Amino acid sequence: MKRSVVPGRVAAASSDGVTVNLHFGQAQEFYIYDVRPEGWKFVERRDIRRTLGHDTAEFDKVRLMLGDCEAVLVSRIGPAAAEYLLVKGLRVFQAPYRVDAVLNRLAQLNLLGREGKT
Repeated sequence: MKRSVVPGRVAAASSDGVTVNLHFGQAQEFYIYDVRPEGWKFVERRDIRRTLGHDTAEFDKVRLMLGDCEAVLVSRIGPAAAEYLLVKGLRVFQAPYRVDAVLNRLAQLNLLGREGKT
């Protein structure tokens, strides 16, 4: 099934919307943002009810719930999970910092939403 990705849309694994502070394997909530070179905007918060652990079925639950996202921001992620998501077309950024700082940097560097970069 082809994903319907919104260019520049990212999901931040965060418990508070302020800091990227959740490990991918433990994240059950994501804050969704649209990032453009001129800046970013908050879209919504998504709760993803899942069993915690290192299981590709659980990775797929998250990937499907974030199907419109080009990338995910996490505080930490294991190499197997990161590779799995990358193969499935979801870019991964390990960025345990303030959400606004990470989004500003992504916008400044124009790392998302470019033609051919999903």
